[in-house]
Amino acid sequence: MIFGTTKSKQSDKFNLKELSATATSHRSAGLTIWQQSGLAMLTGLLLAFSCPGFDQWWLAWFMLAPFLVLLTKCRSNSQSLSCGLFFGLGYHLLALRFYAGTHFHINGQAQYGHGYDFWSGQLSLLIWFVQATLLSLPTVAFAWLVNALPLRPGYIPYFQRPFFPYLVSVPLLWIFLHRGLAIASPLAALWQLAPLPPIAIDALPYSQYSQLAIIQSAKFIGSFGVEFLLLLVNAAIASFLMELVKVQDRPVERVDLISPRLGAIMDLAIALGLVGFLSFYGAGEIMHQTFAAGDVTLTGSIGKDYLNSEANQPKIPVGILSGDIFETTPASCAHTLASTAGSCEIIVLPESRQAISFSQSSNVLDLLKKTVRQNRNSVVLSYSFWKEENAARQDFVCMPAGNFYAQRTLLYEKGYSFLHINLLPAPLKEWFFLTDENGLSPLTMAKINWGKIAILGGNEITNPHMVANQVRHGASLIVCESNIDWTTDKSLSKQLLAAAILRAVENNRYVILCAGNAVLAIIEPSGLIRSLYLASSHSNRPDYIEKSGMISSTVQFLWSKTPFTKMWWL
Repeated sequence: MIFGTTKSKQSDKFNLKELSATATSHRSAGLTIWQQSGLAMLTGLLLAFSCPGFDQWWLAWFMLAPFLVLLTKCRSNSQSLSCGLFFGLGYHLLALRFYAGTHFHINGQAQYGHGYDFWSGQLSLLIWFVQATLLSLPTVAFAWLVNALPLRPGYIPYFQRPFFPYLVSVPLLWIFLHRGLAIASPLAALWQLAPLPPIAIDALPYSQYSQLAIIQSAKFIGSFGVEFLLLLVNAAIASFLMELVKVQDRPVERVDLISPRLGAIMDLAIALGLVGFLSFYGAGEIMHQTFAAGDVTLTGSIGKDYLNSEANQPKIPVGILSGDIFETTPASCAHTLASTAGSCEIIVLPESRQAISFSQSSNVLDLLKKTVRQNRNSVVLSYSFWKEENAARQDFVCMPAGNFYAQRTLLYEKGYSFLHINLLPAPLKEWFFLTDENGLSPLTMAKINWGKIAILGGNEITNPHMVANQVRHGASLIVCESNIDWTTDKSLSKQLLAAAILRAVENNRYVILCAGNAVLAIIEPSGLIRSLYLASSHSNRPDYIEKSGMISSTVQFLWSKTPFTKMWWL
């Protein structure tokens, strides 16, 4: 029940006028369940255009409001559940369309543009639909609760029914159901029963990745803060419509003494004022970080006291190579590494596109050792290989002395029975099943001369709690090695880039994103992109520096922690 009444209407026990056939014929039957479901799906489809890839970010600020208004017309639980399901399917099917572009053969080996297998195409569609359905379940629960709970207009709760303020309850319900269930223990264990783990790479906050002033609030309570703002504005618009356009028949009385119409206007003004204030604060933070950064180079003598200031940390040249080093000849690989090593202190190599043999990896690793010893730099490398008939992933950091530091070796087999793991190629196994104890325990980090490096793989950059956990345990630089060459749809590139930008802001860390031939990026703690290669990109933004083959820039190893990073319980 939305906006329930506090005072019952006094009427006669037997009112023949209300019971007459004439009065009944004038009553509105309302929308049917299929009409409501169709409108809900249409709203979800329109909202999906705000996701990275479409980049219509402004839609996220008001396209949830029609869905909230539609829930007020639901007269039964079945109607609200249906609206929630079709809204979620409309949103996630369009936002996750890159799953439909998955290309591989059913024998488990990726085929990058070489032929097509009928059954693998059906499996791609199955993965797409399963992911959209799983991610729609929180929306179903949200629609049911919003329709069932006694909600009151405004921001102020009340001790009499209806108890809960609409403008606060709606955002909190959304965030708890869409984010809390994914991380809360033991609730997170429920997802182990799913055929595939749901990956919320299309979460609503990622739509604002280009609005750097807005996302600076993520430093305090993470991407939840951005999501709360979006839901708050949408709820205020929905409340405004319900009060002024008379969508709801009998709005409940407000706790304050303001008239319903004036109260709806003030509620919306407060929400927009909060957004304006946080935007002003975010713009100031970006300017402060831009002008406070030092210009220390790696040459010359640097005093110890000077380095005590985080802004004065030396800027270390970093180079990211595109392509697959495991697919090149040894001579070509050595030439590429030697030409890059002369100008970069740290070299990040993309992950192998396919699982390779142990002997093949040994040859490349021996070549890396030789190159690193000659040039005295560090190389970050990840690759997939076959181990005991299961796909596995190995992360390496090659030190200037030529010795290797293995961060971790993980098997992808997780015991899922519905979708057999061996049907998937190695990149998809990593994307779905690469995890370390639900992503909540600290991983071993590589330590080089400048500090600790946390290497993430698969979809781990989309998990804010895993990344914050790395930073709490000393990570000064975040490197994301993710192979997304298994899809022909380039929308995944921007969605992964959006997640990396939010993680950089949340944790005040430089983030290096290396996703095969799809996207390479070096991101500042403010979310600004220092250097970017984005395949099939047509962006005209000035901070996008597009090249082919390699990008380079500088990073700093930082140690300060944001309020979000410190709040482990979030």
